[in-house]
Amino acid sequence: MIGYVYLAGAFVLNSLGTVLVKIHSARGFVLEGGLLSIITKNISFIGALLLFALNLICYSLALSRLPLSVGYPVMTVASFVIVNAFSYFYFREHIGLIEVLGYALILVGITLVISFGRA
Repeated sequence: MIGYVYLAGAFVLNSLGTVLVKIHSARGFVLEGGLLSIITKNISFIGALLLFALNLICYSLALSRLPLSVGYPVMTVASFVIVNAFSYFYFREHIGLIEVLGYALILVGITLVISFGRA
């Protein structure tokens, strides 16, 4: 059970890191001014790096307790769903009906993986 807790932490951290990269990409890198200025103007990118590092720790802990054949698909799909939710609700990106149907099928598939995967 603790493996899934670590995995949940990993996919949440991964998703938030991805969202921060998207936020940062709208502004681009600022490499002007002093060190403090560069850090503050690129804080979303630095935050993304930190979240990805923490994700790697959680994911490693999860994979030490779960089979890769379960951990990887869950990590990928859960991150996919969270990022797409941010895409729609935060970034106001269009998601069509066919895409929503596809997401639903992916969730059914991942439910089967979790339910029948050997953990």
